[in-house]
Amino acid sequence: MGFFALEGPFMRFFDKVFNLLWLNIIVIIFCLPVFTAGAAFTAMHYVLLRMLHNEEGYVLPGFIKSFRENFKQATLIWLPYMVITFALAVDTYLVYKGTVTLTAVYKLGLYFLLFVAALGLMFVFPVLSHYSNTIKGTVVNAYAMAVYSPIRSLAMLALCIAPWVAAAFVPNFIFICVLYGFTLPGFLCASLYDGVFRRFEKEEQKARERAAEAAAAEAEAAEAAEAVVGEAAEAAATTEAVVGEAAGTAATTEAAGEEAGTAAITEEAEAEETKAADAVAATGKDTAEVKEPEAAEPKAAARESSSNKSRKSKASSGTSSKRSGKKKRSNS
Repeated sequence: MGFFALEGPFMRFFDKVFNLLWLNIIVIIFCLPVFTAGAAFTAMHYVLLRMLHNEEGYVLPGFIKSFRENFKQATLIWLPYMVITFALAVDTYLVYKGTVTLTAVYKLGLYFLLFVAALGLMFVFPVLSHYSNTIKGTVVNAYAMAVYSPIRSLAMLALCIAPWVAAAFVPNFIFICVLYGFTLPGFLCASLYDGVFRRFEKEEQKARERAAEAAAAEAEAAEAAEAVVGEAAEAAATTEAVVGEAAGTAATTEAAGEEAGTAAITEEAEAEETKAADAVAATGKDTAEVKEPEAAEPKAAARESSSNKSRKSKASSGTSSKRSGKKKRSNS
C-alpha cells in the first residue's frame, strides 16, 4: 500500500483534517441558539471519539444521532454551567481591568471557582457522550476523572483555551478558530481523555468481575444452605416417619395388650362362673342329703304314733272288757 493510496496514511490524515473542518462548522451552527451548545458539544465529542478509533463513517449522521439522544441531559447540564461560568468570567475580567477591586483572598476564591467550572466542562460532555447515566452521576464522574488524572485535565484545559487566547492577542487567528477552534482542541483532548476512560472501564470491569464472583459465591452459599435445609427436612421427615412407625407399633402393642387383658378377664370370669357353678352343684348335694334324714324322721314318728294309738286302743278295749265283765258279774 503506497503512501498516497486511498487507504494510505496521507489520505487518512487529510480525511481527518477535512472531517474536523466539517465537524467544526456543524458545531458552530448548532451552538448559535446558545442553549443548544451543550448538546452540540456532546455530539462533537461523540464523533471525535469515533474518529480517534477510526470508526467515524459519515460525520453529520453520527452528530445528529448523538445530539438527539443527549439533548435533554446535555441542556440541563449546560444551562447552569453557562450561567455560572459566564458570571465568573465577567467578574474575572472586571477584576483584571481594575473596574472592581477585591482583596487577594476574594481574587483567589474567584479564580479557583472559575478553574473548577472550566475543569468540569473539560470532562462532563465527553462523559455524557460515551456513558449512559443520570445527570448527577455524569457530573460526579466527570469531576472524578478530572481529579483522577490532574495532568491530563490541565493539558486539556490549556488546549481548549489556547486558540481563543491566541485569537484575543492575534485578531487574524480568529479565522483559524472558526475553522478548527472547537474540533482540533477537542480531538487532541479526546486522545487524552480516552486513556482515562480506558482506565475507568478497566476498573469498572474489575469491579464487575468482583461483584460477579461475590454473587457467585453468594449463590453457592445459598445453594449449600438450601442443600443443608433440604437434608434437614429429609432427616425431619425420616424422623417423623420413624416416630409414626413407633407410634403405630405402640398402638398395636397396646391393642394387643388390651385384647390379652380382655381375654384374661374373660378367662377369670369364666373360671369364677365355673367355680360358682361347682359351688352351686355342691350346695345342691348337701341340701339333698339333709332333706332325706328329715323326711325319714316323720315317717318314724308316724309309725310310733300309730303304734302308740294301737296300743292305746288295745288298752282301752281291755279296760272296757274288764268293766263289762265286772258289770256282768254284778248282774249275775
